[in-house]
Amino acid sequence: MEALRTDRALTGPSKMPRHSLDSRDLAERMGLRHHNVLRSIDRVLRQCPNAAPHYRFEQHPVTAGLGGRRLCRHALIDREGFMLLAMGLPAARREAALRLAAELSPIPLFPKGPLPVL
Repeated sequence: MEALRTDRALTGPSKMPRHSLDSRDLAERMGLRHHNVLRSIDRVLRQCPNAAPHYRFEQHPVTAGLGGRRLCRHALIDREGFMLLAMGLPAARREAALRLAAELSPIPLFPKGPLPVL
């Protein structure tokens, strides 16, 4: 699975930016269980309902026991949503999340050189 999705389907009416991170890939790269990542996203949305445009939930089929199939949810997370999620992590995990964001981002997270004076 490719962690950074760049398909044009994400630029439709949902207003998700073109680049987004799948919560399943985030969980795998961070060494977390997927349901814990979803729980963290739900917590961010409870604390800040205005963050809802940064997360898009979808369902995907999975094979359950005895060959049955069921639907599980996952989230597509944009850059701002990822940062909101990372800020809620413990310090050690936050550092790893920010390194991951820098690795995945096509746009530098922190510009080189002096910061502009406001």
